[in-house]
Amino acid sequence: MKAFILAAGLGTRLRPLTFKKPKPLIEVKGRPVIDYVLEWLANQGIKEVIINLHYMPDMIKRYLSASEFVKIPTRIRGSGGKNLLPPRRVTGRQGMPLPTARGVKPLWKYPRRGYLRRGEFGLKITYSYEKNILGTAGALKKKEKELKKTFLVTACDSLTTIDIKKALAFHKNKKSLATMILKKTKNPRRYGVIGLDDQGRVCQFLNKYKSEEPATKAAHTGIVILEPRVLQYIPPNKFYGLERVYLQMLKKGDPLFGYLTGEFWHEVGSLKSLEEASKIASKGLF
Repeated sequence: MKAFILAAGLGTRLRPLTFKKPKPLIEVKGRPVIDYVLEWLANQGIKEVIINLHYMPDMIKRYLSASEFVKIPTRIRGSGGKNLLPPRRVTGRQGMPLPTARGVKPLWKYPRRGYLRRGEFGLKITYSYEKNILGTAGALKKKEKELKKTFLVTACDSLTTIDIKKALAFHKNKKSLATMILKKTKNPRRYGVIGLDDQGRVCQFLNKYKSEEPATKAAHTGIVILEPRVLQYIPPNKFYGLERVYLQMLKKGDPLFGYLTGEFWHEVGSLKSLEEASKIASKGLF
């Protein structure tokens, strides 16, 4: 399954930080947020990623083309804390020396310590530059020819451990055209309230559409699994948001579901949420 990362925004809620760098490169605990997103996707078995760009695109591309940007351990489990091989020192993107293990291929998922060369990350990354921002749906329409199978859409500012395989199984079981990944939070209005019936079908969307009283209300994480058929709702070469697509689907009665997750998720779209994310990371909770 391919993933589409929405990274073209101006990051206005993160100003003044985004005056000098784009939102994907804003750091949480010394690490750009897009690193967390790519690492999460790799852990979910995603092999191909499309990233749409608009604001400071060259800075993002230069960063992602650096030779080291994925963190892994240099110690093997059960080794008593000893290095598997003596560390070899290389220069990272920031210009500081970083320890790596020569010739080591770990048998487990990518944790967050050490560094691994880009070629071993397992992701094929392509870009979609937008001279004029096309919106969350317009961006997908532009790459319609490359989105021929079920695909995942996510924002570039999501810190999460959500198991996409479970969400995909739910999506297939419900024969859904679009499955929004939702999470119960203390303040769901902060992210947009989605109402579900007792079957998990979306029956209320951002208080704009309501077919019945929802059995469950939750916040939209901005992560969604889509079928290519959804792209037919999107006009070409025009600014268009996914919200408008969902409303059309609801009015036509198309299968639109919400997958509730209890796993960790936190967005980094504002100065307040960035501060919260830094506190979470400093406590080792993510």
